[in-house]
Amino acid sequence: MNLIAYLKIKPCLKRREWLAKSIGCSVGHLNAIACGAEQPGPKLSMAIESATQGAVTREDCRPDIWGEDPLPTTNSSMEARQELVNQ
Repeated sequence: MNLIAYLKIKPCLKRREWLAKSIGCSVGHLNAIACGAEQPGPKLSMAIESATQGAVTREDCRPDIWGEDPLPTTNSSMEARQELVNQ
């Protein structure tokens, strides 16, 4: 499920405020991510997955990073992915 669909399940400001606080960003940034104007970084996509209890996965947020084998599984690509997470 994408983030906008998750937020539409119970569309209220309190839900957005709670989620934004849970993941450590502003409601404005959360809205920008949900509508596709901005992309969450690797750590934020993991925080969204955790806060939504897996309803919105990191793959949903950033398929280019977490999707089905977006990077080849070589040592250098695994290191590159880990470097993205550590940013």
